[in-house]
Amino acid sequence: IIALSSCEAEYISLSESLRDTIPLMNLIHEFKEHGFPVTSSQPKVYCKAFEDNSVALELARLPKMRPQTKHINIKYHHFREYVRLSLIELLPISITEQIADIFTKPLAQNAFLHLRKALLHY
Repeated sequence: IIALSSCEAEYISLSESLRDTIPLMNLIHEFKEHGFPVTSSQPKVYCKAFEDNSVALELARLPKMRPQTKHINIKYHHFREYVRLSLIELLPISITEQIADIFTKPLAQNAFLHLRKALLHY
């Protein structure tokens, strides 16, 4: 996949991660419908996804055509209905708190140690 902007790359990444999450949400929902015991006391299954790119967040939350993003393939918009129904909540996250950056970017030692601590919960 070739992205033409950082917004598109973040949006595609968000779409691909939710492509794995949505079937799990549907499976848990089916378990509840058929009376299987599910440890969650919540009647509604939902997902929180964190995104550090504000333009990608806006694109996911407000599904309107924009000249800069009209080239994004329609297959990446599959999760918008889940966002509209509040089954998936998209939350902004600070660049300094984005744990995934430990795997994708060269970091200064203090940033690396901070993210490592957050990742390992100690």
